Amino acid sequence: MKKTGLILSALLALSVVGCSSSIREGHFKIEYFKDKHKHGTDLVFLTCDRQRQNFSYARTKQYPVGRHNILVTAYTEGASIIGYSYVQMMVNLEAGKRYQLARKVDGENISIWLEDANTKANVSGVVKAKVISRPEGMPVKTSRDISEMCSTSTL
Repeated sequence: MKKTGLILSALLALSVVGCSSSIREGHFKIEYFKDKHKHGTDLVFLTCDRQRQNFSYARTKQYPVGRHNILVTAYTEGASIIGYSYVQMMVNLEAGKRYQLARKVDGENISIWLEDANTKANVSGVVKAKVISRPEGMPVKTSRDISEMCSTSTL
């Protein structure tokens, strides 16, 4: 009897884990970018979540399909620069798909895009920005600035 209970518990745990990785009907997932390297860590994440400043750097979130205005923050710690960039993208995202944020840093310049996580196809176009450094890596925008930006986001 104990073995049956353990087996049922294990199967239940596996089914819960399996469900948490699936994409809900009519939704897509966006995964954040994180790269640890010898100079520090680079992050690319959604600035806003449900039209409010995003304080959760969870690596994957789900949203309803459709055309979206998304705001993205990139933080980079490079050999010669530590700073932030903010970009805006208009994208049409499909049900059942996984997307991931990506970036390329070139000195004080950064290119940011959203790609299909499976095919690596770019779905947003490349948005270029300057990395704006601040003392001790402080954000370039205030919470009030970001709240105003988030009012235009559809995520």
